[in-house]
Amino acid sequence: MSCFIKSIEFDNFMVGLIVCQSEINNRGVFATSDFKKNEPITTLYGRLVTYKQLHSDSGMMEDAFYFQTNKKVPFYFRKFEAHYVQIGKNLYVEPLEYDFFINHSCEPNSGYKIIGKKATLIAIKTIKEGEEIVCDYSTTMYKDGWEMDCTCGSKNCRERVRDFNYIPWKLQQRYIQLGIVPDYNVQLRM
Repeated sequence: MSCFIKSIEFDNFMVGLIVCQSEINNRGVFATSDFKKNEPITTLYGRLVTYKQLHSDSGMMEDAFYFQTNKKVPFYFRKFEAHYVQIGKNLYVEPLEYDFFINHSCEPNSGYKIIGKKATLIAIKTIKEGEEIVCDYSTTMYKDGWEMDCTCGSKNCRERVRDFNYIPWKLQQRYIQLGIVPDYNVQLRM
């Protein structure tokens, strides 16, 4: 396994993770220690933006700052709107540091637990040292129409990453039981 960032600890989060070459999408986040089911892996601390801000051409990324830490965001972490994580019907958080490299999988081992404006990635099953940390992007996506081809390669691959309401009902229920579907998507199903 070829790793791009070695033994870097960013402030007080992302400990136990490393960015390495991934079969899914060039680079990915891998565990450097074991994570137990329901154990927090990382919390997103990036800039909060609305749907309108995210899709504008205003160049608002150039002056981005870390949410809560007020430090300047490195340039290479602010290039692509597709990496933003939806945390509300109209609210997104910018992934920073390792978060930027967390890949999608239709068979995830982690998921975002969103409470208010805080998104914490948790293990939804035991993750062993050396395993890639992957989540199902669709769990947080709410009616914004963004899509991408899936390259996860899992046996249950859905081939497209789309809004939560497009994933199979049984899988939606499983994700809801795991606690990794935000309230705005749970209410959509009622």
